Amino acid sequence: DAIQTKNGHPIGSIFTMDLTDLREISPTQHSASAHDTSLVTALDAGKEMGMKLPEEVTIFAVEVENILDFSEKPTPAVAAAIPKVTEMVLEIL
Repeated sequence: DAIQTKNGHPIGSIFTMDLTDLREISPTQHSASAHDTSLVTALDAGKEMGMKLPEEVTIFAVEVENILDFSEKPTPAVAAAIPKVTEMVLEIL
């Protein structure tokens, strides 16, 4: 995923987070639209509905310059991080 931290990490920095980390930066919120639902809120709702969900979730995030604009091509710093993140995901799987 893409992340924009407030700590001024260099673009392309890679972060590994679990749901506790994600909850700190994206707490469960009430939403009038499913389109505004965060991952944490969706997982919490699923648990409330009794759905079988994984106990452990690992999130890989890359520091980006801008989280609001979308493009088919990543910036050079983010593109350079993709092979490393791919390797990290494959190691966990």
